[in-house]
This record gives sequence, structure tokens and C-alpha cells, in this order.
Amino acid sequence: MAQSLDKRKRFSGPERPIPLAVKGQIDFSALPTHVAIIMDGNGRWARSKGLPRIAGHRAGAKTVREVVEASREIGIRYLTLYTFSNENWKRPQDEVQALMNLLRKYVRDELDEMLHYGIGMNVMGQIDMLPPKLQAEVRETVEKTAHCDKMTVILALSYSGRMEIVEATREIAARCRSGELQPSDIDEKVIGDHLYLPTVPSRTCSYARAANAG
Repeated sequence: MAQSLDKRKRFSGPERPIPLAVKGQIDFSALPTHVAIIMDGNGRWARSKGLPRIAGHRAGAKTVREVVEASREIGIRYLTLYTFSNENWKRPQDEVQALMNLLRKYVRDELDEMLHYGIGMNVMGQIDMLPPKLQAEVRETVEKTAHCDKMTVILALSYSGRMEIVEATREIAARCRSGELQPSDIDEKVIGDHLYLPTVPSRTCSYARAANAG
């Protein structure tokens, strides 16, 4: 219990609050509901500094925490982080394993803070491709934060935009084959209803190198 209370003490406010001068430049009435960040370039950032690629991924994980805190502070309702794509499985095995370990650490370390600030976590992608222990911890965190309604952080894990479209198309085709849906009924809404997390508002994407975004 003492350890839990100690953790809660550091959640009394963001570690790096947004400066008032920066806040003054934000049009809060025009903020998007849902922001998505494509995290890329961590390995190249590390290599440019003579560091191993995993050092870049660790720096990116630290930046992710800062991005989540800043997004929460200014009132972003949904934040999607494209964390690990299907293509990333082709990377060297030691790098993939290091990324999986970082993901497990992030899920474990951030749970208390998510609960404290009312931040829910969700995931999208081919989650079944993740290592079993990581799958279990991710699903457990999603369940434990399901009641949190202040903000939602969505991790795109083993994600492929093409596969999302393929899976949606298969589901729609199956409904057409069963007679539940007619081809003429297919419109943007029907397609959207079959994408991952259909109840979440559309995303406004940013492309950023997480390691040196700050």
C-alpha cells in the first residue's frame, strides 16, 4: 500500500506542464477530438548519435509519456499511437524482442497513472500475433481501465491499414452472402462500422519521430 501511495504522489500533476506562453497560442475551441501519431525514425535517431537502435526506442517511449501528459492537459479526448506495425515483425529478432519488452514495461508502469487520471487504454491491430504474456497484460490493462472516461489512449499494435480494410471487407462480404446486407447498401458508414474501433471518432494524423519530437 505504501508503494502505491508513493506512486500516487507523483501523479499530482504532469512532470512537464505545458508553459503558459504555449497554452496561450492554442485555440482550445479548434482542438481535434482524436489525434493519431505515427511514430517513426527512432532507430535512425539513435544511429545518428552513435547509439544502438534500442536506445532510440527507449527515448521514444519516454516521449510517448510526455505526449500523453500534454494531450491530457489540453483536453485531447482520444490519442492513437501507431506503436508497432505488421512490417516491424521483419526487423531483427533481438530488436523485435526489445520492442516487446518495452511495450510490456510501458503497460505495467503506466497503469496506476492511467487509473489516477481517468485514462482508458484500448488497442487495435492483430493483437493475437503478440507474445502471449504481452497479450495478456495488454488485455488486462484494457479491462482495468475500461471505466476511465477522461481520455483514451489507443495503441496500434501489429497494425496494418491494409489488413484493417481486408478484415472489414471480409465481414461485409459475409453479411452480403448471408443476405443480411445488399451490395447496394454498402456506403461509407457501413465500411466505417466494420473498421477497428468503429465507435471512436476519425483520426487527425501527425507523422513524428517520437525519439526527438520534444
